[in-house]
Amino acid sequence: IFGEFAVGIMLSSSDNNTLVNNTVLPQGVDGIRLEFSNNNVIHSNTSLAVIGINITHSDNNTVSANTLTGNDQGVNLNFATGNFIKDNNISRTLPGDTSRCIHLAGIVTSTVVTGNTITGCQFGVFIGGLSSGNEIYNNNFINDVVATFDFSGGNVFNLASPIGGNYWSDFDTPEE
Repeated sequence: IFGEFAVGIMLSSSDNNTLVNNTVLPQGVDGIRLEFSNNNVIHSNTSLAVIGINITHSDNNTVSANTLTGNDQGVNLNFATGNFIKDNNISRTLPGDTSRCIHLAGIVTSTVVTGNTITGCQFGVFIGGLSSGNEIYNNNFINDVVATFDFSGGNVFNLASPIGGNYWSDFDTPEE
């Protein structure tokens, strides 16, 4: 259990690691931070930090089955390619904030976001900057103020059947 540092766990210029079953308390800014670190697995961790998992300048990492709650940003990716964000439970329940459960900032490409349950954020998935070529499908967006915001417009939110799209708790008009 980590809790009295600015960053709970940090990998810098470190490849091919597995972080599993860690708990990071809310005192730090970043719960788990990867920078210039590739081909890592972050699995079954819990983070209550301001940014649950922060991945910058890091490629081909897998973030799976984590519980990220109360964060301003659950998973933040910045200048990253080929990451896989799957089967995480990400929630923020404070009203009136600008939280982003998943944030693709700067340039993020070829990243897959799938199977996540995203609850109670201002933005479920916020895609900004020049991020494009990402696939966001089979996620559950529950009670987010804005489920997705795609600033660049170059991302995919629905794959051909049988894979399909996302579940939106506020969806009330079927497409024709």
